[in-house]
Amino acid sequence: MAVVEREAEKMEEAVDPMEGIEAPTARAPAPPTAANLGRLKGTPSFLGDAQELEELQAAGRELQELATSGKRLTHAALQRMHAADLKGAAAHLQEVAALRPIREVMGEALWLDPGRRLKLCEGNQVAWFIESHLCCLSLMSFFERGVLSPEVPESCRIGIDDRDDEWYLLGILDAVRELERYAVNRGQALDLDSIRLCLEAVQCLQQALQQFDFRNSELRRRFDG
Repeated sequence: MAVVEREAEKMEEAVDPMEGIEAPTARAPAPPTAANLGRLKGTPSFLGDAQELEELQAAGRELQELATSGKRLTHAALQRMHAADLKGAAAHLQEVAALRPIREVMGEALWLDPGRRLKLCEGNQVAWFIESHLCCLSLMSFFERGVLSPEVPESCRIGIDDRDDEWYLLGILDAVRELERYAVNRGQALDLDSIRLCLEAVQCLQQALQQFDFRNSELRRRFDG
């Protein structure tokens, strides 16, 4: 009996978890009404935004087609160079130069907006194509003049200095990888002079690139690789 009384006292002393909480009085909501398009009068139209989106999508598709064609030609040029066919490689690079300019494909209105220009180039493989083109030009320059830093054609520039410089350096780093492949092939032929020339060029490039502050960018990852 005493146990029951103690338990009853504990229950009386326990704090009510709902104490201090006031629940609102329940009431029915307003009944549903039929749709009234008149309420949309005076709201801004999205027609201009839709047209702008269509324009961006159309430009993006054309830029992707350009980048795919250019990448295919630069890949063929690299294969020609590794096969010691510099004339064939030069012919492919001439085809690349004959492609429509990026500015023309994008359209003047979008090109004149630096923000959209950059996003379109980065989001539609244009940067990838430019780097590949610069890689080919760098390797061709090395084979013809012994120099890995070619002149940059206008077609490889988008007019945004930071990106133009970065893509130029990325293209040269890609050319270094191709140079490694060339050096291995020359090693199989016991061509020590060509191997030394490749080594000297890469070492000079490494010393020059070490002057840059790459931070944690794509350049840093490519350089470390």
